[in-house]
Amino acid sequence: MQSRQMDQDSQSGDSLPIIPPKGEFIIEAGWVLFCSDKDQFLLLREASVLVRGDKIERVTQVFISHDLSVVRHISHKIAIMYLGHIIEITKSAELYANPIHPYTKALLSAVPIPDPFIEDVRQRIVLSGDVPSPVHSPPGCPFHPRCFLATSDCSQGVPSLRDLGDGHKVACVNNM
Repeated sequence: MQSRQMDQDSQSGDSLPIIPPKGEFIIEAGWVLFCSDKDQFLLLREASVLVRGDKIERVTQVFISHDLSVVRHISHKIAIMYLGHIIEITKSAELYANPIHPYTKALLSAVPIPDPFIEDVRQRIVLSGDVPSPVHSPPGCPFHPRCFLATSDCSQGVPSLRDLGDGHKVACVNNM
C-alpha cells in the first residue's frame, strides 16, 4: 500500500478529499481515506490519533457500503440511509435482530444467507417502483412511494428519528 500527502491548497480541512485509487491512502487535514473498492471505502476522521508501532488509538471509523453482509462484521453501530436521509440507526446486533424501518427490512432480506435451508424458506421483500430523484424528492417520507406499509400520513411530512429505546432510532410514522 502506498500513502501520499494531498496538496494542502487543493482541499479545505473541512471538505472530504477525493477518492484515492484502489489500495491507496490519502491523508488530508485530519481525514484519512482508504479505497478498497469503487463502492466501498473507509473514511477515518482524526480524533486525537495516537500511533505507537502498529497500534492506532482513539479513531472513529465510518465504513460506507451497500454490502450489508460485510457491514455486519465490522461495525458496532449502523445507520441506514435512503435518498440522503438517515432512516434507522442502532447497534449492529440490534439492527440485524430487529430491523424496524421497511427499507431496512427490504435491504436485509436481500442479503444472501449461506444456509440453503434458511435461504429457501425466507421471504424476500422486493420493492416496487423506481427510486425517486434526490433532487426532486417526493413530499413527506422519501421512501413512501416504494414503501409496502405507506399510508396517507407518510406523504404529510418527513418523519424525524425517534428513539425506540436503547439508542435504536427510526424515522417512520408507521412503526412507532
